[in-house]
Amino acid sequence: MATFSQLPREIQQAILDHLVVDKGYLTQTDRKNLLAPMRVNSFWFNHTSDILWNNLSNLESTFAQMGFDDDRRQLYVNKIRILNLHTARIYFDLIEHLKFQSLTCLKLRGDHMGILPFLQPNLKTLHFHSSFALTRHELRQLAVSCPNLRELQILPLAASNSRTLIVKPNSDPIDPGTFSAFFGSCKNLKSLTLGKKLPSFLIPAALTGLHPLSAAQLEEIVLSNIEPEALSQESCKILESCTSLRKFEIRDNYTGSPVPVAMVLKHLTTMASLQHLRLDHDLVGDVVENCIRGHSAPFRNLQSLAVKGDMLSISSFLSLSMQSLTRLQLVVEDHAHHICPSLARLQNLTYLNLVIGIKHHDSFTDGARFKPQPHDWQAISEDMQALSTLSKLRSISIRPMNINLTAPWMTDGYFSTWTNRFPNLRDLELDIECFSESYIRDFIIRKFIKNPSTVGMKPLQLEAGEEDPWRRSDLGPDQPRVTQVHAQAADL
Repeated sequence: MATFSQLPREIQQAILDHLVVDKGYLTQTDRKNLLAPMRVNSFWFNHTSDILWNNLSNLESTFAQMGFDDDRRQLYVNKIRILNLHTARIYFDLIEHLKFQSLTCLKLRGDHMGILPFLQPNLKTLHFHSSFALTRHELRQLAVSCPNLRELQILPLAASNSRTLIVKPNSDPIDPGTFSAFFGSCKNLKSLTLGKKLPSFLIPAALTGLHPLSAAQLEEIVLSNIEPEALSQESCKILESCTSLRKFEIRDNYTGSPVPVAMVLKHLTTMASLQHLRLDHDLVGDVVENCIRGHSAPFRNLQSLAVKGDMLSISSFLSLSMQSLTRLQLVVEDHAHHICPSLARLQNLTYLNLVIGIKHHDSFTDGARFKPQPHDWQAISEDMQALSTLSKLRSISIRPMNINLTAPWMTDGYFSTWTNRFPNLRDLELDIECFSESYIRDFIIRKFIKNPSTVGMKPLQLEAGEEDPWRRSDLGPDQPRVTQVHAQAADL
């Protein structure tokens, strides 16, 4: 058996992480537990110090207890590489003259009077959550002081042009010109995430401000909960320069307003580097067909796809020869058609998450979850047969959205035969009405728990569906019973 020192660094780090329960609020016992590992070697010292000083309140409480002067404070601050800053306004007067020279990762999760003490050349990861209230001066200093910035997330939960009553008002708010100039100076950016409460006019300023050479290095772009006006023809055109882009997402459509997805798809269609695509906005009609028309091999290296929309638009995606695709997440807002036969050509799929339903609906009332609804979707044998051809699947999830999924024809023998088509299955989740709930549950116990080696995994944690309040003892033998089976693999 390997000793601790022989384990991969990632496993050593995971073990050290378990020395404390809550990294944000270290107890006195947590701190004592970290003192011994800090003395083992340089790797242990660096990682345990990351845990010990990852929150400024932990550091300041130590300063307060020991009465350190500025020189002693600076000595401790020099050890900090990762910092989760929930608020700086309480401690700002104590840290404004310090230099966080070793800081590589800064995550701002609360109000802050300023970030100037944290802006150092070694900073590579910077996250803005909760608020983004920088002044133009701070943004310019960020561009000058952090030339090696690789990852930037700006996802504020509060308005960017306001600060709390405790924090002084922002008298020099960021304008689009300054914001655009800042992104023009980001020469080494690899990952960019924008959205939430960030003003819509700043997003196109950021995208258009990227220098073509800088855009060519970008590997990830994530836009979250954005307004339609945030994406313009000019801002989307920068995607043509993103020749190294591996991941693109437009996620969390909380606004309900559609963004110009077609304009985005046209620029992504022939991008050879793209491996992951997620679009949380509905694809409707022939929007996909129009984008891929005339291209010989669109999305030819795509490995992960997550889209939602009607049958026509999703079928256009699935009609492509995407044999590189291994992960597929679909939300089909069309209960009248059957999407499963279209999946059969994706022979390399290992992960399938399929949701079928309707978007506009009246909410289910208590006790009515499985009562027949006018839009219920009934699976046919061709659906299950098509899925059974995907023998490489390791995870299957089929769930309804605001409707019921039914398969009254599914017998014990059919279900047994169907599941045996997936020799590598590790995760199974079905939310479907069919016969013989007890048999299916017992079958899963036999297949996955009594002989876990056949699927290469540890015993499962099995969670059966709740009792249907509508199910009555007077149900006839020909009426389907509710089956909601959820089996989750316990990975090492």
